[in-house]
Amino acid sequence: MPLYHATTRTFAAGEIVASSGANAFYPDVGPLLDAARPPGFPARKDCVFAADTVDAATAFAYGQGTPRAQVKVYEVDFVSSTHRGPMAIVHAIRKKLEARVAPDALIKEYWGSTRAWSFWETLGASFRVVVPVSTATQGAVTLFGLGYDSDVNQASTLDSWLAQARLMFVHTIKCRGSDGRVRNFVYEPKLPGLDVPKRWDIVVRSQVQSAAEEVFELQLTEFSPGVLTVTMVHHHEAPHLKAMGIPEGLLPHVRGHLGKRIESSPSAGAAGVFRTQRATKMWKRLESLGLARYDVGRDVYQLA
Repeated sequence: MPLYHATTRTFAAGEIVASSGANAFYPDVGPLLDAARPPGFPARKDCVFAADTVDAATAFAYGQGTPRAQVKVYEVDFVSSTHRGPMAIVHAIRKKLEARVAPDALIKEYWGSTRAWSFWETLGASFRVVVPVSTATQGAVTLFGLGYDSDVNQASTLDSWLAQARLMFVHTIKCRGSDGRVRNFVYEPKLPGLDVPKRWDIVVRSQVQSAAEEVFELQLTEFSPGVLTVTMVHHHEAPHLKAMGIPEGLLPHVRGHLGKRIESSPSAGAAGVFRTQRATKMWKRLESLGLARYDVGRDVYQLA
């Protein structure tokens, strides 16, 4: 099957091309993928890349911001061992990193695909240039983008489904109280039903408390896709829950599993949703610890 490589460089037919250095496109993604690379697979840091079609190769070059007049496309033939991975996975991993969410399921899928994907990248240490070819037309690139979106959407669901599966279980978190002691707590999530907006209800208990004692409650509501708003948090003045650092231990843990951003309500919200003085005190404490930041324009705190 012919493969195609887009570049700004000029190659001669028969020329052997190898990697010229670290991949500059999403440089923080490569090390993560290489760290999970199965034995014998090529390392991205030492690889050159090719696409299955001229349209995909051209679109990739345009996506990197390369001026169209400078793009050249060549048919190539790898002369080293190769790996084929879904193109959309790389972009999806970058989005997870921006959200500070571990992209474990995406990395696993890249090296051992189990789903049907439309567009693939082939990587290897070197390839032989076969012949130059014409770049794709703008219309062809546009059509490629429409098809590629389906792969992007599929990639975005991988860790979401994994997160929901994980959240079906009871989890243990370590929390440091105002007295400096570290204690273990467990939290039990209730997955959202079919109601819109979706709502996650989470209860937290001390590992040593009785079933009759009060629980710490957290409610997260998804008013906007991918963003969970803290709509209720309460320790019920229970001595075994108050000033125990539960929000500091709980919120980052939940975000890591759900793969969604978490933020506060505004101080003056709509439909009865607003940030209380007690909640503001909690968020200011998170901010002082470097766990949250305040968005002045929107009047919300965001988990950092």
